[in-house]
Amino acid sequence: MWKSAPQFRFHFFSLSSGVSSFLRLVSAAELEGPEAASVAAVLPSLVGRALAALHDSLRRADIDLEVKQASLICVGFVLAAGGGFPETHAQLRTTWPLFMDRLKNEVTREKALEALEVVLLSRFGVDLSSVAGDVLSAVAAALAFQQSRGVRQTCLDILSALVLRYHSCLSQDSLADMLSEVTGQLTPTDLPFVEASLLVILNSLRVQPALAARLIGECVLPRLLLLLRSPLFQGPALTAALHCIFVCLSQFDVVDKERFFQDLGDAHAALSAVEEAEKTPHLPRDERRPGVLHASTKTPSFSSLSPELLTVLATLAQSRAVVAAAAGDARFSQRTIEQEVEILQEQATCMQPVEGLDLVRLLLALLTTGEIGRLASLVRLPDTTAQEAFEALAALVEGGPAPARRVAARAIGIFVSGNPSRFLLPLISLVQKAHADHDALSLPMSEPTRAGAPGEEASESGAAAEPDARDRDAKGATQRDMKERRKTQHILLFALKEMTAEPGPFLRFLAEEAATPEQDIDMSGDEAGSVAAEAQNASLADLLRPHIHKASPDRCSASLWHLWQRTRFLPRARPMQTRSFGQCTDTAPKALLDIYESLAVSRGSWTC
Repeated sequence: MWKSAPQFRFHFFSLSSGVSSFLRLVSAAELEGPEAASVAAVLPSLVGRALAALHDSLRRADIDLEVKQASLICVGFVLAAGGGFPETHAQLRTTWPLFMDRLKNEVTREKALEALEVVLLSRFGVDLSSVAGDVLSAVAAALAFQQSRGVRQTCLDILSALVLRYHSCLSQDSLADMLSEVTGQLTPTDLPFVEASLLVILNSLRVQPALAARLIGECVLPRLLLLLRSPLFQGPALTAALHCIFVCLSQFDVVDKERFFQDLGDAHAALSAVEEAEKTPHLPRDERRPGVLHASTKTPSFSSLSPELLTVLATLAQSRAVVAAAAGDARFSQRTIEQEVEILQEQATCMQPVEGLDLVRLLLALLTTGEIGRLASLVRLPDTTAQEAFEALAALVEGGPAPARRVAARAIGIFVSGNPSRFLLPLISLVQKAHADHDALSLPMSEPTRAGAPGEEASESGAAAEPDARDRDAKGATQRDMKERRKTQHILLFALKEMTAEPGPFLRFLAEEAATPEQDIDMSGDEAGSVAAEAQNASLADLLRPHIHKASPDRCSASLWHLWQRTRFLPRARPMQTRSFGQCTDTAPKALLDIYESLAVSRGSWTC
């Protein structure tokens, strides 16, 4: 027995460091022949003696906290390096209950989790199958406490490793209880943990498909629905959520997809969620800004659109498109897109200003139509339905209110990106028509010449001396019309730029899942990270090139070159800020030239 705590700590650290270093060196040496036999005879006894010493330190309650924490770390290293020897199993059975007690203790839980993570990351195959259920329950229970960020992340990593390695040893009830705790981590205020939590959920559902019926509809999707209505839910967490929705709906047929699609389109719930989010400190709204919808505004209008509201609607539109892609049924896709097109057609013919929930439904229908069109190859959209949707979007781009036209331009650009071989040229035709209309109005109007009677000349000259109010009104109307046509030009150019934008990461996930539905995708964390690191996101321009040349390279290049020639000498206009999506359109010449170069059309094919 050591005479003092400092002495105990010094000798203990020396012993544990020496044992773990020796075990790692021997494991990496890969000895052969007599040397290997002599080392193999020594190692089990050495590991057993180390576990016996650690057993005593874990059992004692009259030692310093630093010594207890060091003991736990040493247990992790010793088990990771030599816990797989059969000769150590007896000592391990007596030491492990003490380690579990430290894991459940609030004071020593953090170091015990670190030690457990070291054991699970070991490449020497430490077998924890007999205690995997108890470890799973203890780690899942730790998530229910107010832990630090590091501890919570470690818990999620351990749960994912346990599910992948020991799923055959875990009961459905223990997995269900664990998943109930993990779904509690799905909150918009802790986005870093959403991705790790969804990984645990997906791994659990894949290794235990029988859990899908009782968990997807009751726990997973309702929680995701709340997340998707939050304006804070963006970035990698959103990508992981979309991937989770696609896997749950495509691989487990336990949820009514049409009902979930309608739940995602609940305009009242989306508006209420945004109003509630604006009251939280995460979205400060201390000062009122013009043009922004605040929580007190119960009936949104085009002049008071909130960026948070539009962010939520864009997220919900992506989610609805993923639901349609997961269904993989042409009839389902046709029904859903026809519902959205019906909303667009009703609003296009409505003579009254669109406000309140009708406005939210209109914007959501616009974005949903565009996102479903982006996934045209996965949703199996019929050609006639796609054509009807394109025409409905084009009608709103040309004749809708200004804010709705900007959203419709984004939607039509996204829509065309899903099937450019069919809809790129019609979109370019809309741009050409807008430029032709603008040029027709900008031509100088010639004065009409009339041959009247001599008696009429005096009266006409007297009337000409006075300012003609009707001419002034006509001139003002012409100028307003020219300004509106000019705005239409930039809106349509914004649609073209949106079409050539980089696709989101969730498109890669959908393509991988749809391409290999039968592949066994269970993998460790290292393998999954390697696959993600090697994946390359091709630009949409690269994907468009073969479709465009296949459709009509000469017509496409001639149309773009013609538009660039017509607009390059126009006066430089102010960039039109699209406040709803944080992007802006550039001047017409630069926008067209960027689009032209992004499509990689060679200069040799330019024709005038």
